Amino acid sequence: YVILVRAKPTTAKATAYFSKNGTTAARNTATLKNAGETELCGDWEEVNVKSTLLNKTKEETKDKALKWSVEYKPCDLPRTADTITDTLPVGLDVRILADGSLDFSNGNITITKLTLKADGTYTDGESVAANSGNVSYDTVSRALTFHLADTAQAYRFTYITDVTADGGVTLKNSVSFVTGTTSSVSTAVVYSAQAAFAQATMQRSGYIVIQKTDDAGAAVAGAVFTVYAQKADGTIDEATVIRTGTTAADGSLTLRGLPVGRYFLKETQAPNGYVLSTAVHLIEISKDIAGKIILTVDGTVNAAKTLTAVNHPAGTVIVRKLAGDTAAAQP
Repeated sequence: YVILVRAKPTTAKATAYFSKNGTTAARNTATLKNAGETELCGDWEEVNVKSTLLNKTKEETKDKALKWSVEYKPCDLPRTADTITDTLPVGLDVRILADGSLDFSNGNITITKLTLKADGTYTDGESVAANSGNVSYDTVSRALTFHLADTAQAYRFTYITDVTADGGVTLKNSVSFVTGTTSSVSTAVVYSAQAAFAQATMQRSGYIVIQKTDDAGAAVAGAVFTVYAQKADGTIDEATVIRTGTTAADGSLTLRGLPVGRYFLKETQAPNGYVLSTAVHLIEISKDIAGKIILTVDGTVNAAKTLTAVNHPAGTVIVRKLAGDTAAAQP
C-alpha cells in the first residue's frame, strides 16, 4: 500500500516556525505496529522550514542616496509585537525638515501592503500613505519606527537616507521587530560610505565644515559638535538633534545634509584635556534663486562654509580687561 497523508502545522506550531529569522528542522515520523501495538518498523522524513520574518536590503539611487527596504512577512499570523524600529547610525540620515520632523514628500518614505500567495511567495498589494501617525523618528536615539496597524499583515517599508559620513567609514544599519521595549527579531546591513555619495549630499543640501584648533592653531581631535533645531520662539531646541559628529585627527568635522532652515550649533563634548566651549552659533541654510546652497553663520554669509573653533587647554585662565561702566573689552 501507499498511504498519502496531507498535514499542516497547528497555528501554535506555525507561529513558532515563522516568528523568527532562521531555519527550523521539522521531523515527521511514521511507524508500523501490529494489533498488539508492537512496533514493527518505522521511518522518518525531515524538512527544513525557513522563515524570514524581517528582511532589510538597500539600493543606490540615481542621485547617489540610499533607498532602504524593510520587509515584514508574518505569514498571515498575528504577532504580539507592534512596531518595527530601524536604528540609523550616525552617517546615514533619513530626510527630515528643519524642525526635526520627517519629510514625507517625494517618496522619501513609502508603505506597501504585501499579499501572501498559496506557494508562500508575496506580491505587492495596495499602498498605504506614510504619515506621522504610522511612522515616527526620534532625532536623539535615531530610531525610525513603523507602527503596525495589523501585525498579521505583511508590509514593505522603504525610506531614503543621505550619506552624511566621510568616505570609507563603515556603518551598520539595524532593524528590529519590537514588543514594548524588547527586540524579538533583528537584522542588519553593513555599508561602507562612499565619498561620491557624501559629496552628492553636500550638493543638494546644506553643510558646515568645522575646524577645531587649540590656542596655538594646532588641530584638535575628539570634540563633539551638535546641530539643534530652532523653536518657534527663536530659542534653541535641545530635544531635537539635527546632526552630530566628532572632529577627526586633523581637527575637521563636516556636518552634512542640513535642510533649509535655522539652527543652533555648539560644542557638546570637549576633548580630553580641554575646556568645553560655551560658544553657541546661529546658522541658517537657504537657497538662492538658482538653487545654490547658502550658509549664514551668526548673521554673516559664510561662502567657505567653514567655522574655526578654538579649545583652550584645561586650567587655562582667560583674562579680559573691561573699560569703566561700558564693560567693553580692552586689549
